[in-house]
Amino acid sequence: MLELDKIRLRSVFFSAETTCQSLPCPATVVEEVQGQGYRMPLTNPYNIPKSVGGQLTFTLSGCGILKVGSKEFECRPGTAFLYSDSDPQVAYYVPECSKKRWHFIWINFTGESSENLIREINSAYGYFFANPNPALEKILTDYLQYAGATLFISQLEGAKIFFDLVNELGCGSSSTSTRNSSQSICQEVKNEIASAFYESISTSSLARRIGVSREHMSRIFHKETGRTLRNFRAEQQLGAAMNLLLKSNCSCKEIAQYCNYGSYSSFYRAFMAVYHISPEAFRKNHASTDARKNGKQ
Repeated sequence: MLELDKIRLRSVFFSAETTCQSLPCPATVVEEVQGQGYRMPLTNPYNIPKSVGGQLTFTLSGCGILKVGSKEFECRPGTAFLYSDSDPQVAYYVPECSKKRWHFIWINFTGESSENLIREINSAYGYFFANPNPALEKILTDYLQYAGATLFISQLEGAKIFFDLVNELGCGSSSTSTRNSSQSICQEVKNEIASAFYESISTSSLARRIGVSREHMSRIFHKETGRTLRNFRAEQQLGAAMNLLLKSNCSCKEIAQYCNYGSYSSFYRAFMAVYHISPEAFRKNHASTDARKNGKQ
């Protein structure tokens, strides 16, 4: 059983009327420190009944790991993450090899409206925020001067706290950091596509690996490259197939399988649509050209 008084350094509680169900409202602010072996949720998230709401966590010192699907983020000092309680993709922990304790502060929000808003933010901007505004730490730590107390607030005050904190995360900012974040997402997409080239990976699965929504990933990628994800992946497939046609003895059917086309007919149609020649004819023409060049040497 967790001894909260040992891991929670300071706590502040909020109490508000619940007359407006559509407004988000804070419940608790906690300063916490954790060491090796710490992990939330404690077991498979699908087996844990979750409350309705969400949480914002800001790292003060040390380092933790946020895991969203198969994607991991280093929670270093000055970074933050936001998630809804019932999101089964999310876990966070202190690595077993970590020599430093993870010191962080979190604020949770209760209610269905809080959860819905957080899910929308995750869908649009992701879960992890590498460069939140410096004011975020000050807002959170200022509450700790009331450690042990319960603060009575109106629901409008509670909603303002929520939106002020989200604003300091930098969501929707047109700053250089956001531009860099978009470029980073775009590069991660390219890296994941390259590493999963031989897998039949869906766009939704790709987004889960990166830790953003499918819609946000597709929008950012198109904005940064001018190409859709579908077109980019098709180009990568054709490029690999072209290389094998020119430099290998693999049959066209083997190349179709190797490049994850699913069938030779799919490969044939894709190749014809771009180059207006069949893969076999392309290979034959190129072989003839090489033979003529070699004969002249």
